[in-house]
Amino acid sequence: MATNEMLEQVLTFPSLLEQLYPELAAAAETFLPDDRLQQLDRIYLYGSGDSLNAAVCAAQAFARFARIPTMPLPALQASRYVAATLTPEQAARTLTVCISNSGEAARTAEAAMALRRCGCLTAILTARPDSRAGRATEHILQLNVPPMASSVPLPGTRSFVAPVLAMYLLAVAFGRRRGVLTDAEADGLRAELRALPALLDAALADGRETLEDFAALCGRTQRLEFLGAGPCRGAGDFGLSKVLEAIGTYVISQDMEEFAHQTFFSVEPEKLPTVLTIPSRGASVQRCREILRVVRFQGRPCLVLTDDRAALPELGDTPSVCLREPVREEWAPLVFAGVITCLTALMPLLPGDTYMHGHRGPYAEEGLPTVRESQLMIG
Repeated sequence: MATNEMLEQVLTFPSLLEQLYPELAAAAETFLPDDRLQQLDRIYLYGSGDSLNAAVCAAQAFARFARIPTMPLPALQASRYVAATLTPEQAARTLTVCISNSGEAARTAEAAMALRRCGCLTAILTARPDSRAGRATEHILQLNVPPMASSVPLPGTRSFVAPVLAMYLLAVAFGRRRGVLTDAEADGLRAELRALPALLDAALADGRETLEDFAALCGRTQRLEFLGAGPCRGAGDFGLSKVLEAIGTYVISQDMEEFAHQTFFSVEPEKLPTVLTIPSRGASVQRCREILRVVRFQGRPCLVLTDDRAALPELGDTPSVCLREPVREEWAPLVFAGVITCLTALMPLLPGDTYMHGHRGPYAEEGLPTVRESQLMIG
């Protein structure tokens, strides 16, 4: 089978999850003082790019297992809008979690500073505690992802796994420490998380031929759409990021319901490959099944990611990658994001192109206020 350096990194996701689990599980158990944890009545998870996608994947886990309303936010919204409108009383009961591998993105650093200044309890998940964002926050959970050598710059993939797993473990730990979960319930949830690497490893092997075929189709059409609901929307958003960074072709990630209002009307649907992520235990599975009927009616080439084909009678002969066992909706985005990243790594580069277009020509960032060089605004 064909391979490339991006694919080789994606195939390490299962072993990386196993490697990261012990340290992250231990850190989650003592993260934040108990008295502050009991006072919380909201959480904001914020970041940019892959970090924002990770926040979308994880927010529902905090709401479900810790019973704390949790919202994922783009860093710009956290910095320029939320921090400016929280009252001191609201801020005192709000935990803000910055997600940033480097900790140096201008907007995430700015948000960390602004949220701490307005009185929020501030935390960060990062590989760089000494970064601008790290220095601006009170509580740090360090993400230690071993680097992998490559001969060319690659889109970031392995750095996405650590914060998602860390947030899942934090959600369980918060729930146990707040009395929402019993010790036995928390142990059961952690056992489910320990089983995810094997499920992902099997899915990547079982679905390899299907993914290769669909990747080739996407290469011919130069178009792609991801559809997901709830936390799985984050997996589609991450896929969009990786397709644009790796290949640069036209791609969109859409909420399952909003598809019916918007991209349902895309021209030439028969030339628009569409990936639907449908966990069988998801709160939106009924709506996902309806949308699957719609995209099949439109004649779109489809790929369905699921964990139980029997739960989707509308599937028919649609190509699919199915997990060997059903998985909780809160955990599904991490596994499906791995499958989607594998699909992306299998998509062919345009002739003569390189990942991220080599940061050349109109994609050169030197001297431009893109990610790290943007001006900080702390009022």
